Amino acid sequence: MSLFDSVCLKGLPRFAASKSALAKLPVTYSAPTDTYVHKSLDLSFLVKPGKGGTCSMIFASREEANVLALAFGMTGALHGGPAEVGIDPRTGASVSKAKGGATILFERAGRQRGRAYYHAYVVVP
Repeated sequence: MSLFDSVCLKGLPRFAASKSALAKLPVTYSAPTDTYVHKSLDLSFLVKPGKGGTCSMIFASREEANVLALAFGMTGALHGGPAEVGIDPRTGASVSKAKGGATILFERAGRQRGRAYYHAYVVVP
């Protein structure tokens, strides 16, 4: 969660600081997918800066999905949003708000090789 915070949330509202945060991490840029892949952790980032931008992290975890959903949902409150977490009725993702009208979402991303994957992302208007 701290990586999501430093790359995605501290870069709000336009993710201008996200690329410099990634430069400080042990990540490799993958041009075919436009993602930054962590060298030792099973996670990756996709950052689309600017108006209408997004910052996304996909990662593997052994933690329970509902615990992660609540934790990621509450990160919005740490960044100027209300301490409220909701559920998107269309996708089942947990949803919260942060400064600048940003929306933080968290959802399951499926299983691969016996590991559970999750998707946490921020979108800005």
